[in-house]
Amino acid sequence: PVRLLRLALAAYFAKVLWPSVLEFNDFCEEKARWSLSHPQVVQKAKNGNLIDDYRESYWWLRDNTPEDARVLAWWDYGYQIAGMANRTTIADGNTWNMEHIGVLGLCLSSPVEEAHVIARHLADYILVWAGNGGKDDVGKSIHMARISNSVYKGHCAEQDCDGFGVFPDGKPS
Repeated sequence: PVRLLRLALAAYFAKVLWPSVLEFNDFCEEKARWSLSHPQVVQKAKNGNLIDDYRESYWWLRDNTPEDARVLAWWDYGYQIAGMANRTTIADGNTWNMEHIGVLGLCLSSPVEEAHVIARHLADYILVWAGNGGKDDVGKSIHMARISNSVYKGHCAEQDCDGFGVFPDGKPS
């Protein structure tokens, strides 16, 4: 009787949950197909104007830096720098070494003088995105600082690195 009850409950929940499972599967497939598989370098603003800053910046790197130049940027942009600017990047989406990413975070979330002491040994150029209302490297700085703090203890004054990022009033750290 217990086994029969378990089977009946399992069948009931499977029947009830199946539409949700299918809906979630469709959502995941669409997300992977259109959002994750087609990264956009050129974006459209709300007013209809094209925002071409990324592509223009990568082309500037390609056209104005030596071919053997090394570019330090947050790992998000690594593949785009390598592909569009044809320059060596310090990290990309396949960088798994936590210490490596921690050094980048340290460079990108430290005061300029401290960051320069480290960065000058790693790269010839540094690319930082700013001016996108918190969706830029300033907005990501809390994550950069947290990763860096997980490797280099004491990087942040507070344990969760709350002193970094864009605050609710819109002011950057």
